[in-house]
Amino acid sequence: WQGSYTSLKTQGMDMVSTMKLLKPDAMVGHWEFTFGQNRLEQLTNLMGYPFLGGNVFDTEWDEPVFESTAYFEKGGIKLAVIGQHFPYTPISNPKYYVKGWSFGIRLTELKKNIKRARKNGAEVIVFLSHNGFDVDQKIAGMTDGIDVILTGHTHDAIPQAIRIKNTLLLSSGSHGKYLGRIDLKVASGRVVDSNSTLIPIFSDVVPSDPVVENQIKK
Repeated sequence: WQGSYTSLKTQGMDMVSTMKLLKPDAMVGHWEFTFGQNRLEQLTNLMGYPFLGGNVFDTEWDEPVFESTAYFEKGGIKLAVIGQHFPYTPISNPKYYVKGWSFGIRLTELKKNIKRARKNGAEVIVFLSHNGFDVDQKIAGMTDGIDVILTGHTHDAIPQAIRIKNTLLLSSGSHGKYLGRIDLKVASGRVVDSNSTLIPIFSDVVPSDPVVENQIKK
């Protein structure tokens, strides 16, 4: 949400209102935290979809600041999406933006959230992460129960998802150049087959959605 002139002038509202038209299911954060805690709360309340991050805790009460997990049903399959905000936010950004909040990778907490999701009936678990491609490769090797990791932050664009143990990991580049797609075949509560690809977004070939285009012009 952050980094443009119009975002600065609207304090992120231009991005929130435009992204809302795309109807995403969930999102994780990085530079969004530079708006500060009060503005971030205002914007996330207007999103209309979850801002997931199970790795951020209040330092006074040691309680989660954000929801960690959202549940969906796709093709008759119940799936859980577990979110991870950028773990080094207090180091890479001024710490006063997130005063009283503790970040980190929190692998133990992630494992608890996976176990909780399975207990709640999730047949597929997706880890929506802003850790970066290298960190999430290590997490896939150290953690059981994640079916898919959709990773971001390091801008890697890989043609197909890689498999580490039983986890598929896809990094879809940056700046809207690609749409990452993973199709799963699920039987008896587990993934039995998959297919993945990166779809290039050619802005001079793919026609613009008129509603979104009008919003951008506005």
